[in-house]
Amino acid sequence: MKKKDVEDFYPLTPMQEGMLFHSLYAPNSGMYVSSHACLLEGLDVAAFERSWQRVLDRHPILRTAFIWKNTERPIQAVIKHVAIPLHREDWSDAPQSGLNARVENYLQDDQARGFKLNRAPLMRLALMEIAHGNYEFIWSYHHLIMDGWSQPIVLKEVLAFYDAFSNGRELDLTTGRPFRDYVEWLQRQDLSRAESFWRNTLNGFTAPTPISIARVIRDSHSNGNSTGAYRMRLSEEASSSLQTFARQNQLTMNTLVQGAWALLLSRYSGESDVVFGAVVSGRPPDLAGVETMAGNFINTLPVRVQIAPDVHVIPWLRRIQEQQAETRQYEYSPLAELQRWSDAPRNQQLFDSIVAFENYPVERVMRQGPASRRAAIHHAGEKTNYPLTVVVAPDEQLAVRFDFDTGQFDSVTIERMAGHLRVLLEAFAANPQQRVTLLPMLTEAERSRLLPALDSETEFPVSHCLHELFETQAEVSPDQIAVTFEQDRITYRELNARANQLAHYLTQLGAGVGMLVALYLDRSVEMVVAILGVLKAGAAYVPLDPAYPKQRIAFALEDTGVSLLLSQQSLADGIPDVPVRVISLDTDREVIAQQSSHNLPSQADVDNLAYVIYTSGSTGNPKGVMITHGNVVRLFESTQAWFRFDATDVWTLFHSYSFDFSVGAL
Repeated sequence: MKKKDVEDFYPLTPMQEGMLFHSLYAPNSGMYVSSHACLLEGLDVAAFERSWQRVLDRHPILRTAFIWKNTERPIQAVIKHVAIPLHREDWSDAPQSGLNARVENYLQDDQARGFKLNRAPLMRLALMEIAHGNYEFIWSYHHLIMDGWSQPIVLKEVLAFYDAFSNGRELDLTTGRPFRDYVEWLQRQDLSRAESFWRNTLNGFTAPTPISIARVIRDSHSNGNSTGAYRMRLSEEASSSLQTFARQNQLTMNTLVQGAWALLLSRYSGESDVVFGAVVSGRPPDLAGVETMAGNFINTLPVRVQIAPDVHVIPWLRRIQEQQAETRQYEYSPLAELQRWSDAPRNQQLFDSIVAFENYPVERVMRQGPASRRAAIHHAGEKTNYPLTVVVAPDEQLAVRFDFDTGQFDSVTIERMAGHLRVLLEAFAANPQQRVTLLPMLTEAERSRLLPALDSETEFPVSHCLHELFETQAEVSPDQIAVTFEQDRITYRELNARANQLAHYLTQLGAGVGMLVALYLDRSVEMVVAILGVLKAGAAYVPLDPAYPKQRIAFALEDTGVSLLLSQQSLADGIPDVPVRVISLDTDREVIAQQSSHNLPSQADVDNLAYVIYTSGSTGNPKGVMITHGNVVRLFESTQAWFRFDATDVWTLFHSYSFDFSVGAL
């Protein structure tokens, strides 16, 4: 680049610096290259090329190259005279049936070519003649010089000049402000106010919200530069319902999209405080004429959303919209500074996913030009330095495109994710008075697969108690391992025999139907023996976790009025001083082992209590919940068609036995 060829030069915006860095870091990835295609009929090629050249001459940013070598900081240089590159090919002999696939392949190859960033223009055009006067038009550019908002600005000018030139007329358009004016405006902004806002917004935020859904395992031979794209459209009916819902509640479609994505991230991650990136226009309203300027104004900023369990849809969405309005005052904030202002580690990105709401009429503008019969413009998936970008475009049918790193996600995973996002969006309009945590996310296909439709009149008669079902299993597979704990392993035969011995012993002590027996045991084989032994004796057990505070243990013992407590010698010091007989399963083991190992005649029926479990007591004293044998067995019977548990399943008891879910594992 010669000095005499340079018209102007000035610094990069922070966003441009970030894009330049990532583009240079992955030079063969096609990163930040945007490619589009549409069908043009009856095209005057000479007038078309002349129109593009005129627009290039009018906008300095379209004649800009980037210089980073031998400079303290990168600069952008405007070249005085740049010719628009127009590539032409003849596709007229190709079958029409394969045209779309050929266009898609060309877009992918064109994107992968990238651009030499130190040479202007960072834009190219291609015309592929498919019939006399009919062309596939392909337009590619690097985001360093232009954002999505600028597309219709440039296209409208091109089409205006084309209309004039193809009809033998000249056209004089008002010259807009150059991109340099925005760069200068940006340099005048005071970051101190922005810093205060963002420090408060990101207070306590330490790590990006994980997208905890099945990902692919990166191939060690992969270069990690491949980008996939998946497209989805809501139905016209669903899109119309969303628009009506938004209008009636003074909400924007962008708010609905951000709300749905926040919920999806919350469901995937299990977190109620989520953070993702959002692309903002970055065009300051106090910069006159900014709406007609071409250039890269966009910025990517964090969006932080809390999902409280009791908040309802409409007030929650309105709060998100209020946050958007607050953020708009600080859209100029550099992402690198936000990283420094947050509590997240400096080498960690603030978010793993980006949402971009593209509310600009590119397709409508193109259809107003040389007649285009294609309903939608082709668009190649765009690679960014983030694993996942969700691009949403409002139309008669809300369109969503997922651009994803194929080294982290596969197409099946993304398709599933798209289905969840669609269901959440549709749920806003269908359930406006619902709590957000109760909104559905599963697609109909998933619901059919995971939750088979059951006749509401179906009955599940219960005729056996829990311990009787266990005894049946012990007869079927006596020598199979029933319980494993550390180095201890016990078969069904051995477990049944030891439980019988304990049951006989407890019966001698007065245990029977209607009686409660407390368990104060560590996780062990003895714990399982104790539960079965109590049930076989006809009594119900009350599980007490040794990790509980002594005061809570004492309350449960007094509240139930138990007279027997099964424990271990090592836990004796933790037992409260209450009037209860303590049986130590290790100290009294020899006495218990002298009892019969045969099954007892069943003392209980399905309507008798099986156990009493105490709740956390977060709103007062703990409350005992009484569960019968029939309650538990009926639950297992009614859900067996869903889960199909059998002898090959292994259950891990990773939680306290005083938690109700433990009954499934026991």
